[in-house]
Amino acid sequence: MRACGRRLDSGSKLDETIPVPIHDWTKTYDGAFHYFHVSWLVKITDALNDGMLPPGYYALGEQVIGGAVPDVLTLRPRVIAIRHRSGDHLVAMVEIVSAGNKADAAEMGALIEKTVVTLSRGVHVVLIDLHPPGPNDPEGIQNLVWRELGEKPLPLPAARPLLCVSYLSRRSVTCFVEPRAVGERLPDMPLFLTPAVHVALPLERTYQATFDSLPAHLRGQLGRDSEKRAR
Repeated sequence: MRACGRRLDSGSKLDETIPVPIHDWTKTYDGAFHYFHVSWLVKITDALNDGMLPPGYYALGEQVIGGAVPDVLTLRPRVIAIRHRSGDHLVAMVEIVSAGNKADAAEMGALIEKTVVTLSRGVHVVLIDLHPPGPNDPEGIQNLVWRELGEKPLPLPAARPLLCVSYLSRRSVTCFVEPRAVGERLPDMPLFLTPAVHVALPLERTYQATFDSLPAHLRGQLGRDSEKRAR
């Protein structure tokens, strides 16, 4: 499978009229992002099903079992599956990367393998990673996928370590990369349904709606930190 990459990199910065930029999720505990993560997936799914998808397509959250013995904490919706009513076949997936994915080498390996296998089956993928690179992805999660596809890593700006990546899968794989930093706005990424058809994944407005549902003390803590970073 051949692959080619493109940096969208629109350079969109925090606008003074936009109240909710990307927050620094390293400033709070993992459980807070877990709640945010799950709630954000629901908001994105609802937006897609509320007239954003063309006729015949629908989106549903899917559960991912983590660890050898599933329990309440490891059985969680982490993936949005977009399917077509004709046979309910899978056409695209959206995944929000968690801190747990990145902290554990086995979890990271499983995520990369799943992404590459999904692409090899002609299913399009969007990955959203709001956590900075760590020991298990020093060049960013996109370049782990890229290396697994046999490609050279893409140069990504160190000052903008957060990534939104849309993958178009046909005979080859094309990636569209939007680097971001804390304090910047999220892009609306292309979500491919076919090689010729895509919709704009509403990341920014669903992120804001999800953030607004957090407890007030967490909104205050994360909001103050992001405002300082954006200045």
